[in-house]
Amino acid sequence: EAGLNAVLAVEANVDCVIADGAYYSIAQTEAWSTCGVLPVIPPPANAVAHNQPATRWHDHLVRYIKDKGTQAFRNKNG
Repeated sequence: EAGLNAVLAVEANVDCVIADGAYYSIAQTEAWSTCGVLPVIPPPANAVAHNQPATRWHDHLVRYIKDKGTQAFRNKNG
């Protein structure tokens, strides 16, 4: 989150972060989600739901991909 200001060339509110899986972090995606930023970064293929308060967003993504598939995740999130 702190590094976003250095990356963005304009003053803008960030409402969504989209990245490939190389940038995935459970803690970071949860922090963004808690702050109202939608993190659209796929978890690793072998990810599992942990059912902990600190993994709420991670668990949501893992369950969505397991239920609907990777292609559905990509189609939904671009």
